[in-house]
Parts: sequence; structure tokens; C-alpha cells
Amino acid sequence: MTKPDPTPEGALIRAALTTRTHLSARKAAEAAGISEGRWRQIVSGYQVPTRGTYIEVIGPPETVAAMARVARVTPDELAEAGRDDAATVLRSTPDPAEEVEAPAWDGELEGPTTPLRDEEVLRWRTGETGRRYRLEVPSEDVNVEYTFSATETPEEVIEDLRDLLEPHRAAVRQLERRRARR
Repeated sequence: MTKPDPTPEGALIRAALTTRTHLSARKAAEAAGISEGRWRQIVSGYQVPTRGTYIEVIGPPETVAAMARVARVTPDELAEAGRDDAATVLRSTPDPAEEVEAPAWDGELEGPTTPLRDEEVLRWRTGETGRRYRLEVPSEDVNVEYTFSATETPEEVIEDLRDLLEPHRAAVRQLERRRARR
């Protein structure tokens, strides 16, 4: 028996994974909550129980929707690939990344004001364990948070937060260079 062609949704998910996310199948499968082997079966459209034997694999709508979400495939693209059932699931299932709502910040200072530099934003909120400060640099899309004593003032923690932010900036630049080489 010859190897079956990938399903339209499998080809779509494989292409999107490569062009939109740059994730490996292993990482994508982990994010979708399935095994790497199952991911590969659904994307390829078959499984091999014995050498030379191919069994067609059609992923359940919930699984295909989870895979599509990880690969950043839209419900409309899934529907165009003939998987209206998975598109419906994807439309009706909220994205977990969008569900998380952080508590509101109690206060905010924006640069350039002493002691903040241009474009720096300092936010804080008070919790049970102390005051949580967040230093952001929106133009660089980087930030760092840390919990300090509730008695410390914003001015007292800014330099400490900058010290934490600098290695983070370097790591982000390194990651961006590595992704640009792919």
C-alpha cells in the first residue's frame, strides 16, 4: 500500500507551524496537550502499525482545533480545509492565553521623570507579601517584575529593577538574532 497524502488540515497546520510559529513538532504537540507521535499522525494523515501498512488518521475536532490554535491557524482557514467541525470548536473555545487577567496595578509612573528614563514605565501593586513593581520599556517590548518590601518607595527599587532588566534585554536580543537566522 502506498503512503496516503496528508489531509488538507494536516498540510495547513504543518505549513502554519513552520511559517507562523517556528515551533518544532515536539514543542507544538506539548503546547496542544498531545504526544508528538499523535501530532505527527494527524498532520501526516496516517499511522504505520506495521511496516508497509498505512492507516488513515483523521483527528478529532477538539484535537485539530487545539493543534490549529498552537499553529496560529484561524477558524476560517480550517473551514476552507474542510474541517468545519474543528473550526466550530476553535471558534467556541477561548484561547487560554487571553483568559488570564492580571490584577490591576495600583500606581504608575512614566518617564522621562526623575528617576525614570525615557520610555520607562514603572507600575506597582500591593499584595500580601509586599509591593510588586514592574519596570517596562514598551519600545523594546521588555519588562521585569519583582516583589519588594511594602515600605520601599518606587525611587528605591528602580535601580534594582534596571539591574534585573539588563540580562533580560540581552537574552531577548540573543533570541531575536537566533530566530532571524532560521
